[in-house]
Amino acid sequence: MTSASNYSFKEQDFHIPIAFAFDKNYLIPAGACIYSLLESTAKANKKSVTPYTL
Repeated sequence: MTSASNYSFKEQDFHIPIAFAFDKNYLIPAGACIYSLLESTAKANKKSVTPYTL
């Protein structure tokens, strides 16, 4: 087993799972939320060396 201290912060792959739960009354806000998340992820991937994945 390899210790996490053997790797630099940038070398590690980080995946943070995100879950959404909405009812039918929140379809428009849910769409805006998911669209905003996807858009900000795309912008971050262009600027950063460390990519984000969804």
